[in-house]
Amino acid sequence: MADYSTDNLKQSQQFLQAYDKLYSFKNTFYDLLASLEKTLGLTEYLSHISVIQLRNEKHFQAAFHYPNEALSQQQSLLSHKAHLIAKKLKLKTEINCKDFSHILTECGYNDNIRPTTVYPLRFDDYLYGFAALELNEKAINFQQFSTDSLTAVVNILCAYFVKKHAFEQTALQQKVYTSIINGMNNLIYVTDIHTNKILFMNQTMKDRFALKAPEGKICWQVLQQNMSQRCNFCPVSKLLRDPSSNKTIHWEEVNSKTGRIYENHDSLINWFDGSIVHLQQSIDITASKKAFHDACFDELTNTLTRRAGKELLEKLIKAAHQNCHGFITCMFDINSLKQVNDNYGHSEGDKLIITICQTVKKYLGSGDIFFRLSGDEFIVIFTEHSLQNVKEILQKVLIELKNSAQKKCSAL
Repeated sequence: MADYSTDNLKQSQQFLQAYDKLYSFKNTFYDLLASLEKTLGLTEYLSHISVIQLRNEKHFQAAFHYPNEALSQQQSLLSHKAHLIAKKLKLKTEINCKDFSHILTECGYNDNIRPTTVYPLRFDDYLYGFAALELNEKAINFQQFSTDSLTAVVNILCAYFVKKHAFEQTALQQKVYTSIINGMNNLIYVTDIHTNKILFMNQTMKDRFALKAPEGKICWQVLQQNMSQRCNFCPVSKLLRDPSSNKTIHWEEVNSKTGRIYENHDSLINWFDGSIVHLQQSIDITASKKAFHDACFDELTNTLTRRAGKELLEKLIKAAHQNCHGFITCMFDINSLKQVNDNYGHSEGDKLIITICQTVKKYLGSGDIFFRLSGDEFIVIFTEHSLQNVKEILQKVLIELKNSAQKKCSAL
């Protein structure tokens, strides 16, 4: 019997339309053989079928025998000598009864050898295993067993193990990928784009959100607080409007359930069943955000620090030269701060600084920059105001501070 080409295998697979077992693996290998027995009458000419599954085309992985009963020594040797048989099948399209007898004899088997032909279960030059078909007395005496039926049996077994190998490889890859993803520090989950149901979530995210089995649940119901519908900031709709390949939306979120800040990366990917699903990968940036804020903002006044302010000022100067667009810089200090500290304590001096900074901020625009240069020195950069407008703003600040001071003195 020759090797089984793609055409032969496809032809046999057409015959297999009725055998859901072959594709779903919900039933066992023995269920498949039992079905073939009913259809082809295997035991009319075959007394035993042994199928050896190989690992990496060389080494024994698993053995299947039909009928599933106590094995003879001859059948057991198929597993133990699988590597030798595989080596010979690399060079042959089959091992006939005579060659099989020689193999067993070389292995030291001296008992009565039952006539057995070994066929490779090969597809696209990959050897998945082999099938040893042991003939019964009727086939030996009359030599009238059906070649077509035998060919169909071998091709069906080959198709089974091609599918089984693909299934096992996919399961192994999924196990490895899941292990890797579960070990990542990133928070990862996948949802159905139509139902918003969670299809997958890595262990890191389950732990952070205190979820045991979120799969199958609505994402916004378990990942957000007090939500009654899909989040209005959900990027799925935007992704669907432009479903171009490799498109990713980056955004930041303060999660209502954990109170943490996340940097989210959302995209659409192909799922295992071929459908399009939503993938979100998130990084908890709460600590880095705090560190950035602490580095850039003065702890007392919540204005920019000297370093952060000077960096922005340098960028503004560079941009002004390039675009011929000016800005106005104002520097001020706090009079008599030392006397306040000496006479009333540093806590009162801090209150004075805070009051002045809060008053200045009330009159600044979104594009203006305010930073603390030193203990009582501050700089304000007006980027969107005329000189006259800046003078009016400063006058308003001085008037409000003066009124505030008078009210405080009256209260004393």
